[in-house]
Amino acid sequence: MNIASFIIIAALVVYIFTLHSKIRALEKQIKTTPLTENQQEALAIKVSAMLEKGYTNVEVIKAVRQDTGWGLLQAKQYVDTFKR
Repeated sequence: MNIASFIIIAALVVYIFTLHSKIRALEKQIKTTPLTENQQEALAIKVSAMLEKGYTNVEVIKAVRQDTGWGLLQAKQYVDTFKR
């Protein structure tokens, strides 16, 4: 392999790592974006309905995490507010 090929491969590897870090930053930003009023309302309706139908806490928390991208603790605390 000559020097030109090595330089091209090295540049591509650096570019791939740069893109990967940008993607991770965007994913983190998406997860921390607050819910809109419509999303909050829809989530509250969904959680209330699931609890009324007898879904377990684990199932409801899992649904909240899938819908919002929240962590386990944040989703659990949200679901717990409906039990009071």
